[in-house]
Amino acid sequence: MNSRIEQLLEFIEEDSNDVFSRYALALEYWNLNQLEEAKSSFYKVLEIDKEYLAVYYHLGKTLQVTNEIDDALSIFKQGIEVAQKQNNHKTKAELLTAIDELEDL
Repeated sequence: MNSRIEQLLEFIEEDSNDVFSRYALALEYWNLNQLEEAKSSFYKVLEIDKEYLAVYYHLGKTLQVTNEIDDALSIFKQGIEVAQKQNNHKTKAELLTAIDELEDL
């Protein structure tokens, strides 16, 4: 197993609500093309903290790659709502672009 993944799993074992480590773990899985593990980890981030804005883009993209288009659109839209609440125009724009790209497929 990847040593970064092992280290992140240790952090999570110490604190199961460590959102940053869970998000980092999901990104590690994504980078290794372990998409089911990535998806599961991204969803776990949302279970712990629905306001963790960065997760929406990457979870949506993971769902897009695994051809779960309706779920991807739903996640992107949920992310837009969170971005609006947080007044984060950059992330909102990224999520809107992701939706546009999906609708062009």
